Amino acid sequence: MKTRLPLILTVIALASTTAAHATIYTYSTFTAIGATATAAQGINKNGVISGWFQNSAGTHGFTKTGSTYSVINYPGSTYTIVRGINDNGQVVGYSTVPFKWSGGAFTTLTVPGSAWVGPVGINNAQTVSGQYSTTDGLYHGFILPMASTFIQLNDPSGRAGTTAAGGTNNKGQTVGWYTDTAGKLHGFLYSAGHYSNIDFPGAPSGTVALGINDNGQIVGYYLKTTQYPIAFVYTAGVYTELDPVSAGGPSEAWGINNLGVIVGQIGSAASAGFVATPH
Repeated sequence: MKTRLPLILTVIALASTTAAHATIYTYSTFTAIGATATAAQGINKNGVISGWFQNSAGTHGFTKTGSTYSVINYPGSTYTIVRGINDNGQVVGYSTVPFKWSGGAFTTLTVPGSAWVGPVGINNAQTVSGQYSTTDGLYHGFILPMASTFIQLNDPSGRAGTTAAGGTNNKGQTVGWYTDTAGKLHGFLYSAGHYSNIDFPGAPSGTVALGINDNGQIVGYYLKTTQYPIAFVYTAGVYTELDPVSAGGPSEAWGINNLGVIVGQIGSAASAGFVATPH
């Protein structure tokens, strides 16, 4: 199924940053025709966007190329969430089961000891990352390579709290977030067995890291309040706040490709997808 997607807003803005320089982005937003909510979750080197939308028939995954998109529905279900996409057009997501979708075929993903699995990222080697829960009610991040044992990710201190992985790049680096004992969220970068914190400066309620490209640029959001996310990009030690609606509204950045093009969502219940292109 392929349908045209209208662009509903295009603006040019200067993003605020913690350093003396700033990056100029061109922003565009889009909603699926007939949708009450749309979210962009990943983007690959070819500019193909992955995500999901809601309408009166349920929740559907999609891939979007230019102004057209293809709908992805898990067989027999009215609820399909699509998250990340790799350069080969393979996506991950979940419905009644967690899945990888490749060339129109679904493959069920399995994390040992899991009660629930939520895939978020997939790289070109088909390594998948995300979050899963165990029967004791705890949530962990995971990295699931194709041909080796999965890796469990937890709070870098070793505490068994709430942890999740976001995207993973082609260099084996994975981002995610965890909750500390005070309930504050912290982003992290996991690389070669080591964790590095990703915390937006001065964020009162925490930081969530969701996507990473092969250049090490990281996207996500920080919480201005417990209910108010603001999208950001982190590049070589510099945090840049994104403003896809030029009005300081809620926003989340989920994916970034190697050209630095960022995708995510704006708004809350009635969300729209956004694309931020650097210049």
